[in-house]
Amino acid sequence: MIWFHNVNGVSDNFNKDANTLGFGVSFDYLQRWQADIAYTAFIGGRSFSGTDPVPAGAGLNGTADTPATVFAPGSPDQSADFSTSSNDNKDRDFLAISVSYAF
Repeated sequence: MIWFHNVNGVSDNFNKDANTLGFGVSFDYLQRWQADIAYTAFIGGRSFSGTDPVPAGAGLNGTADTPATVFAPGSPDQSADFSTSSNDNKDRDFLAISVSYAF
């Protein structure tokens, strides 16, 4: 089992509160067969809302009864759909499985 935690600070490879959690098991049978399975999860990191650019036409189509709502980048009214995570690996969890035989 392994755990990495970026405690404080920001740089190219370091994002505050981003975590990596990995665990795995290995099995050896008669020193001939070996099997490994491991899982790595990327979790945590900060989320930024209201700072992304608004896509063209988003919130700009008003009607006669309802005036158009215009969201400007950085607006506190901007939808959470426009959120960004500082942890680029957050959606890249992976599973590794290996089986080998020695002769």
